[in-house]
Amino acid sequence: MKVNKSFSLFLLLGLAACSTQKDEPLDDVMMQAFYWDVPVDDQAKNGTWWDHLSSLVPELKAAGISSLWTPIPAKGNWGIYDSGYGIYDHYDLGNYEQKGTVETRYGSRAELEQMIGVMHKAGIKVYSDVVLNHLYGGDENFEANPVVMDYVKIGLHEPYPESDIQWKNDTAYTRTHLFFPKHTGEGEPNYEWNYQHFHPSTATDSLTDFTDDVLRPRTKFFGNDLDTYNEEVQQRLCDWGKWLKGTIGFDGFRLDFVRGLQPEFVSRWVKGLPLQDGKQPFIVGEYWAEDGRYIKEWVDSVAQGGANVHAFDFPLKFTLTEMCNKSGEEFDMSRLAHAGMIRGFGLPVDNVVTFVDNHDTGKEHDKWLVKDYAILCCHPARRG
Repeated sequence: MKVNKSFSLFLLLGLAACSTQKDEPLDDVMMQAFYWDVPVDDQAKNGTWWDHLSSLVPELKAAGISSLWTPIPAKGNWGIYDSGYGIYDHYDLGNYEQKGTVETRYGSRAELEQMIGVMHKAGIKVYSDVVLNHLYGGDENFEANPVVMDYVKIGLHEPYPESDIQWKNDTAYTRTHLFFPKHTGEGEPNYEWNYQHFHPSTATDSLTDFTDDVLRPRTKFFGNDLDTYNEEVQQRLCDWGKWLKGTIGFDGFRLDFVRGLQPEFVSRWVKGLPLQDGKQPFIVGEYWAEDGRYIKEWVDSVAQGGANVHAFDFPLKFTLTEMCNKSGEEFDMSRLAHAGMIRGFGLPVDNVVTFVDNHDTGKEHDKWLVKDYAILCCHPARRG
């Protein structure tokens, strides 16, 4: 069966239907509540996004939105401009002066907590994006790094990016000494990060490239790659998750770049979270891969550690994009019978979150999937 391109337009931004329990109907709708470069008053160092979301509650309720996926709330290395993916200080949610600003791109911690409260009052859950893979540093964070110095000299594995090294008298300096203002809030620790917390952790540590769909826990693809095999690193990240859930009040999380994390650590992180209504909180992971076998292996591996996670259905998204956006070509509609994680790779419905586009897949408007959304609305998975 063939189809032409005369579809009606129906664009939904970052929409997903999700359910965390097998006996619940799959009618919850999660909306991605941000995009790249949301408005910010950089001159006044004033973020307004949290307040903006608070003002949208009537519209969200009327549209049937039951949960929001919100951006990373922590202070980034690029201050007021940072989207959060350049994460610097886990416990600065827009309430400490550093990186040239108090507020984050999205606003202050008080505005964040107010937004969460407003959403909860309206019966809308809030799922925060979190980064567990890396931390970024600036020029003020340079420190002598003997491990990187030896790693580069031995030269056995994937090169350490030269742009991230400053050489002085045959000594390598890296932006790995992260230090912060004194944290004074409930549950906020005071510690620093240094080169011992990141890959390469030894001179013979094997950094890997990033050229396929497999797990890459030792890839220096973003900033300083956290050594999540390190017990202290694991504990710090687990404590942060508990704090975001228990103190700040998030209902669940979207895990960024899970290909950079070993499943055993993800299991530990999820199991350490405070319960949500007596149950494990909702967790969805971004495993960006065209080959769904790797996504299913990740979900199954995390489950072996005792945690239940969902995965975004990237294979289905890629198939829909091909169906809708390839100009001048026809598409065999029979492919849809086996498209995606459920029909194509056997991942249970309860572990799948489908979607059309997100902030990464459509950074430029001309690359968004803008054709018929009906096939996804009829898909047996959590729709998005």
